[in-house]
Amino acid sequence: MKRIRTIAAAGVALSVVFVAAACSSGGGTSPTGGGDATGGGTVTVYTSELLSYSQQIDPAFMAATNDQVITAPRVVAADLIQRVGAEQASGGVQADVLQIADKSIYAEHPEWFMDLSTLGLENYDAYPSDAKWQDKCITTVIQAGGFVYNKSLVDAAHVPDTWEDLLDPYFKDKLALTDPRSSAPYMAWAINMLDTFGDDYLKGIAAQNPVLFDSASPAAQDVAAGAHLANVQGFASNSSELIKQGAPLVWVPGSEPSTGQVTCTGIFAGTKNLDAAKAYLDFLMTPEAQSAGCEGIAAGSPLGNIPNCIELPAGWTPTPVDPETGQFVGVDDQAKVERALSDLGLQ
Repeated sequence: MKRIRTIAAAGVALSVVFVAAACSSGGGTSPTGGGDATGGGTVTVYTSELLSYSQQIDPAFMAATNDQVITAPRVVAADLIQRVGAEQASGGVQADVLQIADKSIYAEHPEWFMDLSTLGLENYDAYPSDAKWQDKCITTVIQAGGFVYNKSLVDAAHVPDTWEDLLDPYFKDKLALTDPRSSAPYMAWAINMLDTFGDDYLKGIAAQNPVLFDSASPAAQDVAAGAHLANVQGFASNSSELIKQGAPLVWVPGSEPSTGQVTCTGIFAGTKNLDAAKAYLDFLMTPEAQSAGCEGIAAGSPLGNIPNCIELPAGWTPTPVDPETGQFVGVDDQAKVERALSDLGLQ
């Protein structure tokens, strides 16, 4: 019988914090924001991004503009969507900007967001076209999917470079697996593997007798501790802090197929702080902002190879998303979901 251990991820409560930083006038093409000559406006941001991201972005934004920012610490995307829906039903959302790793809210409720192409944003036209979602939001963070292994324990002959390498008998009883049922990005990974390799790949992962985790972060901790040789499907941010602390981990971005998700940032319709919200988005589209953000979290940039950001494999694309629903392709196909879970021995 497969041995399975499930570790629950800790929840994070939503609270609003005021980020204080000295404001100085910025140079170059940085936006100047709204407000008068003596002081700008204040933009309030709802986010599903890690707090460490806003801890880097917000001071950089305030140093480059006349504006202030109030950021809400990370809430998982599903809970944040519920919060926004409840506020809309009660008379209007209490923020100006939404920063979320789930495009479905933009697809299902386009009326809740402004058309960015009509706002005269300085950097919008030159921003990569594949980083714009139906003119409702822009990609500001790229979280590439991949796997992590313990370089102190995996010998040179078995270092994994591809998804298929994890099927090597060398990893039997030594593999961790992030449970695809724990969230849509992980389920989308399983669907992507099924579509690319067929049933045999997922059945091969199951044959490795992996230990199951609800989140890739505790899985990476166990890999660092030597309980497993590798964990399959996680983001760089799940292991980056451990690596900074000296853990013997190597994170490998998956390719052929590439997987992952992006954080998409838009402006709520009806915002009372439009100029400051525009300045915030204009700032996020600069190399300086994305370099600052990558100091906070291990991520890639839609602008390419930006300092501090992860260099993505050539031809990398995120896990496919349905343009009509904003959902990962296949995750709402119950038959396909059940097939993937059955292949993994999770049905």
